[in-house]
Amino acid sequence: MTLTKAVEKPKKSLPITSLLLGLAVGGLSGWARMRFASLLMAKAPSGADPNMPSWLPLLFVVVTCFGGLFLHELGHLLAGIKVGFIPYLFAVGPLRIDRKEQGKYRVKWNRTVSLWGGAVASLPPSDYRTKAELLRDFAFIIAAGPIMSLSIAALRCAGIQIIESSSIRLK
Repeated sequence: MTLTKAVEKPKKSLPITSLLLGLAVGGLSGWARMRFASLLMAKAPSGADPNMPSWLPLLFVVVTCFGGLFLHELGHLLAGIKVGFIPYLFAVGPLRIDRKEQGKYRVKWNRTVSLWGGAVASLPPSDYRTKAELLRDFAFIIAAGPIMSLSIAALRCAGIQIIESSSIRLK
């Protein structure tokens, strides 16, 4: 292999594709949240309350967004713990949990805005077995967040189906 072959630039990915995919998934998720909220309000004993503040559905969406992020990151965290990694950071929205040098954890206000979208940092112990096992465990941890998110989406869609097909009003 020649030197120029060894230092070839990696192929650039299409950022527009990633952006469009993210927008589509985010838009679908937002639609499902709003649909779920509107169905719940419509099934209330008196239908949607005309005196209900107009900002309440928006609050529902914001809370469920951070709830979804929390559960997504929790999937990564629990997978890391399952394979024996040591968690050092868990952050979602205003919540941040850090591991200190003594092995104790501290809950605090997350002032790092770039972490509001969610972050988990877990490291393997220093005596890890083989590189293949390490890569397998990292892949498991990476996959656990989206698996958790897809599970929540499936539950939400099932909830929408149940509410739409039900003629019973919520009490």
